[in-house]
Amino acid sequence: MIARLGLILLLATSVAATPVTMSLEEPLAEGRALYVSGPSPYLGDCDPMQSVRMLSIGAVEWVLPLDLPGIASDMLRFHERPFGPAGLDDPGNAAEFVDTMSACHQLEAPDVPVRQGDLSAPRRVDILFSPTGFRPRRVSVLLPRGYDSQVDRSYPVLLALDGQNVFAPGGAFGSWDLDRTITDLIDQHLVPDMILVAVANTPDRFAEYTPEWIENDGQSGRGGAFLDALCDELLPMLRARWRVGDAAHDVALVGSSLGGLLAIEAAIRRPDAFGAAIAMSPSFWLAPDEYVRRATEHARAGTRARLWIDSGTEGRSHDGFLHVQTVRDAFLGSGALFGPDFMHVTGVGDAHNEAAWRRRAPLALRWLHHFPVPESRP
Repeated sequence: MIARLGLILLLATSVAATPVTMSLEEPLAEGRALYVSGPSPYLGDCDPMQSVRMLSIGAVEWVLPLDLPGIASDMLRFHERPFGPAGLDDPGNAAEFVDTMSACHQLEAPDVPVRQGDLSAPRRVDILFSPTGFRPRRVSVLLPRGYDSQVDRSYPVLLALDGQNVFAPGGAFGSWDLDRTITDLIDQHLVPDMILVAVANTPDRFAEYTPEWIENDGQSGRGGAFLDALCDELLPMLRARWRVGDAAHDVALVGSSLGGLLAIEAAIRRPDAFGAAIAMSPSFWLAPDEYVRRATEHARAGTRARLWIDSGTEGRSHDGFLHVQTVRDAFLGSGALFGPDFMHVTGVGDAHNEAAWRRRAPLALRWLHHFPVPESRP
């Protein structure tokens, strides 16, 4: 069925990357799409059930603007699978094109510096943050193992929204367990030492996490102002008290649902403060057309911070799967490269809850620190 495999040139420098292209002898059946997997956790580690959907650019032409250092054409596998969320979790729905590849090689994980010397244990500190124009709230800070004994080091920081659900055992809706996840990843040398900062929400959560141009039930968002408070008030407070890195690429923001919308805003509006943003299950349903427009406008590197978006497939809304897929396609179709600069993941079988975000967090955190920092950032 496959006529040819397109040219593949995958380099660490995004401007030099060339898309993976595929031409078929005949169109796929309605409701099905072409997927690619490979020896990278961001390509499903060769698992067809975690493969990445390519973009259809015609009846028989498929493309994926891919930029994953270390991946070559003979490492890729191609699969035909359903497009929608229904059936994605059934291995019987994935047909593999075995004539287009060799064995699936495995890549080694990047080296992460190992701590030296006598190490203090991780410790949590709770402080009060009173942003201008907003309610005061608790901020919980997790300092990594060795922070107190390695006094000459500065650290990257991860700001997490909905902070009352970030540390185990969490709140009424469960826990992300990010404190445990980050500590485990650090101890396995999969991510560098970092400081976790969990910012609790308030009864004004909708207004705090949504941009001003979104209105719901007569209430307009104030996300831009709250984002500025995080950048211009909280980050200086953190840097004055702890050894947080000074550069934008030292700081990332992670949020889910409405918090995912604020993470998108951080990537687009404040790349001067945030080098990366992780938007899990973002609530694109509030303004799907506007988010497609913004994705098209800010697709290319240099117009925003690094960005991760994801969704699950289960629940009444399928965790916004179709909206997230549409925004993802707008990014990739307008110049974004799938890799260090822009990443999309589908949590097959995941619903819209803390347990699902907890499952996807390790890969998101590995993506955050897997790749070398480019010489220039927006």
